Amino acid sequence: MKEHSIRAKKILAINDLSCAGRISLSVVIPILSAMGYEVYPIPTALLSNHMAYKDVYYRDLSESIMPIAKNWKSLNLKFDAIYC
Repeated sequence: MKEHSIRAKKILAINDLSCAGRISLSVVIPILSAMGYEVYPIPTALLSNHMAYKDVYYRDLSESIMPIAKNWKSLNLKFDAIYC
């Protein structure tokens, strides 16, 4: 009997990454992965913690989005869905 491999759906996840607090990519990646999706994250910013805390360190990563997208295009990566 011939086996058919089922390709995991690829999801592009565009969001910030908070190092403390259960929010953003730190939550989305494991949930979508547990659901069987292959997640390709693009962090838009790096935050020490989410905004509910009194103080936050913020590093904008938006300048990296297009170089990452250009690289992935050269690799012919295609996505079934986009989460942002």
